[in-house]
Amino acid sequence: MGALSSFFTRGAIHRRLHDFNAAIDDFLLSLDKTDHDESDNVYMDAQRQLLLTYNDFAVDCFLGGHFDEAILLLNKAIKGEKRERGLYVNRGDCFFRLGELHFSLADYHQALEIDPHDSLARGRIAAIHSEFGSVDYEEHSYQDAEARFTVAIQHNPRNSQYYLSRAKVRFMLENHSGARQDILISLHLNPNNDAIHSLLARLFPGKSVADVLRSRAAREAKHVLDHAVVTASPVKLPAISRLAGSGLLQSLDLFTDPSKVTEGESSPFVLFMNEDDFNKVLARRKKMVAGEVKSSLHDRQSLRRSGPKLKPQPPPRTYELKGGHWKTMDTQPPPGWRQFGLGIEMKDS
Repeated sequence: MGALSSFFTRGAIHRRLHDFNAAIDDFLLSLDKTDHDESDNVYMDAQRQLLLTYNDFAVDCFLGGHFDEAILLLNKAIKGEKRERGLYVNRGDCFFRLGELHFSLADYHQALEIDPHDSLARGRIAAIHSEFGSVDYEEHSYQDAEARFTVAIQHNPRNSQYYLSRAKVRFMLENHSGARQDILISLHLNPNNDAIHSLLARLFPGKSVADVLRSRAAREAKHVLDHAVVTASPVKLPAISRLAGSGLLQSLDLFTDPSKVTEGESSPFVLFMNEDDFNKVLARRKKMVAGEVKSSLHDRQSLRRSGPKLKPQPPPRTYELKGGHWKTMDTQPPPGWRQFGLGIEMKDS
């Protein structure tokens, strides 16, 4: 028992010192010493510390930009504890940073199934659906974009930008009544947004903002906003198999049985990003994409050539043509050939 306790204590010290490999080794030794007896309190404590160490190690990898390694560590942690929503949120953040939005969305939904009141997961789900909606809008897939923004609103009904985006989509679909309600809700949430005022002038021509706010439609929109509640998403994403063969998804259960899940309480697992950090990453992502699009449109290389036009010369041959080199060829015809003049010779009489 003394050796077992020493392994456990040494592992805890290694974890505090961020020597995670040594900590993992000690906790695994502790589990072996108990013969993996789940009724043993020492086994349960060592197992819990091992999972916490995996998560802490993943945090270090995440902060260092090693997202693939962080996912592998979180896979190990989730394999041992499928009821911890924080692990799914962290793995979803890793997928998000890798640009694998479908996988991140699956993990955020899993965290939400474990704890339906997790506002952090809901905010991330709403933001990703909004991203998909923006892409659909740019591709003129207005029906799909409207569905995406609707799901985003269902998960976060207090975000002004989602209503504004859906108002633009509905305006393109000629659903003017729905677009007016969305733009009014967006105006109530953020009255200082110039983009709202621009679309407002098109939906309510000839009326000032003050006139619109005093209208019956504005009062109805305010009533809808005051009674807006978070609702579950009816949209199911298609199955994804692009990474099914990679090492990222080995020993991975994306979904667990909700009947076997208990609602999460205060979690000892450290989260990678809070809501502000997530929004900052999302803003940088949008700025980077917008910059790439702007660069491709405005910084294209001109097709008009202003420099000198040089006739390209063929590369020199490393072999001689049959018949000899043209510089050494004899210009005189071989003997026996008849020579002809260029015309009839004229003589002076």
